[in-house]
Amino acid sequence: MSCSPVVAMRNLRATLVAVVVGIALHFALIPSFEQLAPFATAIAVGCTILFSWIVRDRSKFTRSESDE
Repeated sequence: MSCSPVVAMRNLRATLVAVVVGIALHFALIPSFEQLAPFATAIAVGCTILFSWIVRDRSKFTRSESDE
């Protein structure tokens, strides 16, 4: 048996971003701009990567004075 992608993801924040982007595309962008429908998956992936990077946890990557 294989896990679903949502269950297999370790980062809840990225999962929530992906769900919100997917819902926004499905209910807002695609009905407004139907000519973008063939590119919906590419737009969703690109936006998810961008927004996940923006809302990432920066505390993991900052140096403390004890690290130096």
